[in-house]
Amino acid sequence: MGDKSPRRLAPLPRLLHWIGTNAARLAGLTARSFAAWVRRTGAPMARRGGGAALRGAGLGIAALGRLAWRRRVILAGLVLRGAWWGALWLTLTAVLPLIGAAPLAERDALLTPLVYALMLVATVVMLSPERHLRRLAIVLGAVQAALVALVWAAFAVAS
Repeated sequence: MGDKSPRRLAPLPRLLHWIGTNAARLAGLTARSFAAWVRRTGAPMARRGGGAALRGAGLGIAALGRLAWRRRVILAGLVLRGAWWGALWLTLTAVLPLIGAAPLAERDALLTPLVYALMLVATVVMLSPERHLRRLAIVLGAVQAALVALVWAAFAVAS
């Protein structure tokens, strides 16, 4: 996937970088401290089994967070591709009534998926380090903007 430095994703402020590096540790610490509280104050049955389960869950959350932070470039790429495919799906759900493959709904029911899809595409354009994904997102966004204008004009003329 190329360069794996955090600069390739997006420039992050110090606070967000600190949260990202320490979120797994904080989540695990929170779950372990909750487990200790359950052991101290809970019922005898909860003290035996529940505390150990929560302590194990805290360790698991911390390990999962560390793994996610180490593989953040791959995860970000997967999430951005998922956002692009989600925007495409939302666009198709809005186009089906326009071409007659589904019953025509009211204006807001057609515009809502297109607006959500435009937000997903804007996210992909701003955050994607890959040029080809940004270009595909720009093309999809242009199609969505044209569809929004078409739906808006069609319902303005009809009313």
